[in-house]
Amino acid sequence: MSHANKSFADLRREARASASIRFSRKELARVALLKGAHQETIVPLLTDCPVRVLATGEVLLRAGESCQTLYLVLSGRLQMQDPSSTVPDMFVTAGDSIGELFLLQEAVVNWTVSAAEPTRLLVVDRKTAWALIGASHETARNWLSLLAERLRTGGTIGASAELKTSYKRHATLDESTGLHNRVWLDSMLPRQITRSAMGNAPLSLLLLEIDGYAKYTEDFGHAAGDHARYAVAQTLINSVRPTDLIACYGPAQFAVVLPEADVTGACLVAERVRHAISEAVVLMSDESILPSLTVSVGAAQFKPSTDAATFLKAAEAALQSAKATGGNRVGMQLSTG
Repeated sequence: MSHANKSFADLRREARASASIRFSRKELARVALLKGAHQETIVPLLTDCPVRVLATGEVLLRAGESCQTLYLVLSGRLQMQDPSSTVPDMFVTAGDSIGELFLLQEAVVNWTVSAAEPTRLLVVDRKTAWALIGASHETARNWLSLLAERLRTGGTIGASAELKTSYKRHATLDESTGLHNRVWLDSMLPRQITRSAMGNAPLSLLLLEIDGYAKYTEDFGHAAGDHARYAVAQTLINSVRPTDLIACYGPAQFAVVLPEADVTGACLVAERVRHAISEAVVLMSDESILPSLTVSVGAAQFKPSTDAATFLKAAEAALQSAKATGGNRVGMQLSTG
């Protein structure tokens, strides 16, 4: 039976019956904001997000209310009405979303949003939304594209100077660690390659991954995972040179760009970092101490005949090699043409 043929009561019972049927991977793949994102990356972040089921005519947001939430439409259709305007109503269908701009700045909604038919929404709070953007390059890219469109057309809030400043800052930062994110890395790495080539200087890259991160968060909770990532980020900052560049690369992955370092020097840095992280304290907000962490590290040196994508693939291959041999070690690979 399709969602269009089911009663509101049926939809609500299904939504509450089990976490395993709250949403499907197929539904997530249809959401424009998540288009192309790796399911293994985004699904764990969305596991605790509630699914809200609206009956026909039920109001989600009223004009004049504030909103700090991102809504992903899984099925059904929403109607947007401007009570003070003669502008025709707008409709938001399955695969669309509401609230991309509210991630940057709490704002007042100009439209009343209600269900035009029984509708299921994945409700994503601001922290989780930023975690998605920081963890998934594809989601960050889609979000920036949607933001550009909203700002161009006026969207639901104006493109103020404060908003634009916040937009630029948040677009390149990982909220939970304070480090730059994958979007920033993808923009910065080609410039570092050009600079290295002009100076005829070596350039190396480290990719680190927290060993057993999924099990760690399963055992101790998502908050523990955030504290673990923060502990690794702080250890990296304190273990590398001021001229080295650090970024979050994935949910449990970090990248360190090492200007003027060959792969031998990069491996020395990797071993130092690996040892420092194994001794780092993971401290929770209540000052309880969690078990220590280990990381696997991949090291690669840039080869002039290649590009940034090949450089990253070489470091990823080195990381996979380190993980395949048991983790908590350093793998090395030269970028190949």
